[in-house]
Amino acid sequence: MNHPQYPDQARRVAHRGATRELPPASGGRRKITFARRIGVAVVVAAVMLTLNSLWYAVLMRGFYDRDTGSWGAIARDNPSMLFILLSFLTLAGLMTIAYPHVSFGRSRWTRGLGLGIMAALIFIVPASFYYFGTTDILVGEVMVADIGWHLIEESAAGLTLAALIGRDASQQTEEVRFPDGVGVAR
Repeated sequence: MNHPQYPDQARRVAHRGATRELPPASGGRRKITFARRIGVAVVVAAVMLTLNSLWYAVLMRGFYDRDTGSWGAIARDNPSMLFILLSFLTLAGLMTIAYPHVSFGRSRWTRGLGLGIMAALIFIVPASFYYFGTTDILVGEVMVADIGWHLIEESAAGLTLAALIGRDASQQTEEVRFPDGVGVAR
Protein backbone atom coordinates (compact mmCIF):
# COMPACT_ATOMS: atom_id res chain seq x y z
CA MET A 1 0.00 0.00 0.00
CA ASN A 2 1.53 3.30 -1.08
CA HIS A 3 1.30 6.32 1.13
CA PRO A 4 1.51 9.75 -0.56
CA GLN A 5 4.25 11.00 1.77
CA TYR A 6 6.14 7.72 1.64
CA PRO A 7 6.14 6.41 -1.94
CA ASP A 8 8.79 3.75 -1.17
CA GLN A 9 6.18 1.41 0.34
CA ALA A 10 6.14 3.32 3.61
CA ARG A 11 9.70 2.58 4.70
CA ARG A 12 9.83 5.63 6.99
CA VAL A 13 7.61 6.08 10.01
CA ALA A 14 6.89 9.44 11.56
CA HIS A 15 6.48 9.15 15.31
CA ARG A 16 6.24 12.16 17.59
CA GLY A 17 8.04 14.35 15.11
CA ALA A 18 10.92 11.89 14.56
CA THR A 19 11.37 9.78 11.46
CA ARG A 20 12.93 6.33 11.57
CA GLU A 21 13.69 3.81 8.89
CA LEU A 22 11.93 0.43 8.87
CA PRO A 23 13.76 -2.72 7.86
CA PRO A 24 12.70 -4.16 4.51
CA ALA A 25 9.27 -5.77 4.64
CA SER A 26 9.57 -9.53 4.42
CA GLY A 27 6.50 -10.91 6.10
CA GLY A 28 7.75 -9.88 9.54
CA ARG A 29 11.02 -11.74 9.21
CA ARG A 30 14.48 -10.58 8.26
CA LYS A 31 16.03 -12.60 5.49
CA ILE A 32 18.65 -15.11 6.53
CA THR A 33 21.19 -15.37 3.74
CA PHE A 34 22.47 -18.65 2.39
CA ALA A 35 25.98 -17.83 3.57
CA ARG A 36 24.71 -17.15 7.07
CA ARG A 37 22.79 -20.45 7.09
CA ILE A 38 26.00 -22.27 6.13
CA GLY A 39 27.89 -20.53 8.94
CA VAL A 40 25.17 -21.33 11.47
CA ALA A 41 25.07 -24.96 10.33
CA VAL A 42 28.86 -25.23 10.79
CA VAL A 43 28.63 -23.81 14.33
CA VAL A 44 25.71 -26.12 15.22
CA ALA A 45 27.60 -29.11 13.78
CA ALA A 46 30.65 -28.15 15.86
CA VAL A 47 28.50 -28.02 19.00
CA MET A 48 27.07 -31.48 18.29
CA LEU A 49 30.47 -32.93 17.40
CA THR A 50 32.00 -31.56 20.59
CA LEU A 51 29.19 -32.91 22.77
CA ASN A 52 29.24 -36.23 20.90
CA SER A 53 32.98 -36.57 21.42
CA LEU A 54 32.62 -35.75 25.10
CA TRP A 55 29.93 -38.42 25.51
CA TYR A 56 31.45 -41.25 23.51
CA ALA A 57 35.17 -40.65 24.04
CA VAL A 58 35.17 -39.49 27.67
CA LEU A 59 32.00 -40.23 29.62
CA MET A 60 31.07 -43.58 27.99
CA ARG A 61 34.56 -44.64 27.00
CA GLY A 62 34.38 -47.94 28.89
CA PHE A 63 31.38 -49.10 26.93
CA TYR A 64 32.75 -48.05 23.59
CA ASP A 65 36.30 -49.24 24.27
CA ARG A 66 37.53 -51.46 21.47
CA ASP A 67 38.65 -54.24 23.79
CA THR A 68 35.91 -54.39 26.42
CA GLY A 69 32.84 -52.76 24.92
CA SER A 70 30.32 -54.34 22.62
CA TRP A 71 30.75 -51.47 20.16
CA GLY A 72 34.27 -52.72 19.46
CA ALA A 73 32.93 -55.82 17.75
CA ILE A 74 31.60 -53.79 14.82
CA ALA A 75 33.56 -50.51 14.94
CA ARG A 76 36.11 -49.64 12.25
CA ASP A 77 39.77 -49.67 13.16
CA ASN A 78 40.14 -46.19 11.61
CA PRO A 79 36.86 -44.27 11.60
CA SER A 80 36.36 -41.95 8.63
CA MET A 81 36.29 -38.42 10.02
CA LEU A 82 35.07 -37.16 6.65
CA PHE A 83 31.82 -39.12 6.97
CA ILE A 84 31.48 -38.32 10.65
CA LEU A 85 31.77 -34.59 9.88
CA LEU A 86 29.41 -34.99 6.92
CA SER A 87 26.80 -36.59 9.18
CA PHE A 88 26.93 -33.71 11.67
CA LEU A 89 26.90 -31.08 8.90
CA THR A 90 23.92 -32.79 7.26
CA LEU A 91 21.90 -32.89 10.48
CA ALA A 92 22.88 -29.32 11.39
CA GLY A 93 22.04 -28.11 7.88
CA LEU A 94 18.63 -29.78 7.94
CA MET A 95 17.92 -28.32 11.39
CA THR A 96 18.97 -24.86 10.16
CA ILE A 97 16.62 -25.15 7.19
CA ALA A 98 13.75 -26.41 9.36
CA TYR A 99 14.16 -23.89 12.18
CA PRO A 100 12.16 -20.99 10.66
CA HIS A 101 9.33 -23.36 9.75
CA VAL A 102 8.65 -25.00 13.11
CA SER A 103 6.57 -23.54 15.87
CA PHE A 104 6.84 -24.75 19.45
CA GLY A 105 5.64 -21.57 21.10
CA ARG A 106 6.45 -17.92 20.67
CA SER A 107 9.85 -17.94 22.33
CA ARG A 108 12.92 -18.63 20.22
CA TRP A 109 14.19 -20.85 23.03
CA THR A 110 11.12 -23.12 22.99
CA ARG A 111 11.34 -23.21 19.19
CA GLY A 112 15.01 -24.29 19.33
CA LEU A 113 14.44 -26.80 22.12
CA GLY A 114 11.42 -28.27 20.34
CA LEU A 115 13.33 -28.59 17.08
CA GLY A 116 16.23 -30.28 18.88
CA ILE A 117 13.96 -32.80 20.56
CA MET A 118 12.13 -33.44 17.28
CA ALA A 119 15.44 -33.93 15.42
CA ALA A 120 16.66 -36.39 18.05
CA LEU A 121 13.42 -38.35 17.89
CA ILE A 122 13.48 -38.44 14.08
CA PHE A 123 17.19 -39.21 13.90
CA ILE A 124 18.10 -41.50 16.78
CA VAL A 125 14.99 -43.42 17.79
CA PRO A 126 14.52 -45.15 14.41
CA ALA A 127 18.28 -45.72 14.15
CA SER A 128 18.35 -47.20 17.66
CA PHE A 129 15.51 -49.59 16.82
CA TYR A 130 17.33 -50.53 13.62
CA TYR A 131 20.59 -51.21 15.47
CA PHE A 132 18.69 -53.07 18.19
CA GLY A 133 17.22 -55.33 15.52
CA THR A 134 20.41 -55.89 13.53
CA THR A 135 23.27 -55.84 16.07
CA ASP A 136 24.01 -56.57 19.70
CA ILE A 137 25.28 -53.09 20.53
CA LEU A 138 22.21 -51.08 21.55
CA VAL A 139 20.35 -53.29 23.97
CA GLY A 140 18.14 -52.41 26.92
CA GLU A 141 19.44 -49.65 29.13
CA VAL A 142 22.24 -48.79 26.69
CA MET A 143 19.65 -47.97 24.02
CA VAL A 144 17.67 -45.86 26.48
CA ALA A 145 20.83 -44.03 27.59
CA ASP A 146 21.83 -43.42 23.98
CA ILE A 147 18.40 -42.03 23.11
CA GLY A 148 18.47 -39.86 26.24
CA TRP A 149 21.90 -38.56 25.34
CA HIS A 150 20.84 -37.64 21.81
CA LEU A 151 17.84 -35.78 23.19
CA ILE A 152 20.33 -33.67 25.17
CA GLU A 153 22.80 -33.30 22.27
CA GLU A 154 20.23 -32.29 19.65
CA SER A 155 18.44 -30.03 22.16
CA ALA A 156 21.74 -28.20 22.66
CA ALA A 157 21.97 -27.87 18.87
CA GLY A 158 18.44 -26.44 18.74
CA LEU A 159 19.24 -23.96 21.49
CA THR A 160 22.39 -22.97 19.60
CA LEU A 161 20.20 -22.29 16.56
CA ALA A 162 17.90 -20.20 18.74
CA ALA A 163 20.85 -18.18 19.99
CA LEU A 164 22.28 -17.62 16.50
CA ILE A 165 19.21 -17.04 14.32
CA GLY A 166 16.26 -17.32 16.67
CA ARG A 167 15.33 -13.67 16.72
CA ASP A 168 15.54 -13.35 12.94
CA ALA A 169 13.32 -16.32 12.27
CA SER A 170 10.75 -15.84 15.00
CA GLN A 171 9.99 -12.13 14.86
CA GLN A 172 6.31 -11.45 15.00
CA THR A 173 4.73 -9.16 12.43
CA GLU A 174 3.72 -5.87 13.94
CA GLU A 175 1.66 -3.08 12.47
CA VAL A 176 3.01 0.45 12.30
CA ARG A 177 0.45 3.28 12.14
CA PHE A 178 1.03 6.49 10.23
CA PRO A 179 -0.35 9.83 11.46
CA ASP A 180 -3.34 9.55 9.15
CA GLY A 181 -4.22 6.08 10.51
CA VAL A 182 -2.92 4.00 7.60
CA GLY A 183 -1.25 0.82 8.90
CA VAL A 184 1.61 -1.14 7.39
CA ALA A 185 2.77 -4.56 8.55
CA ARG A 186 6.49 -4.84 9.00
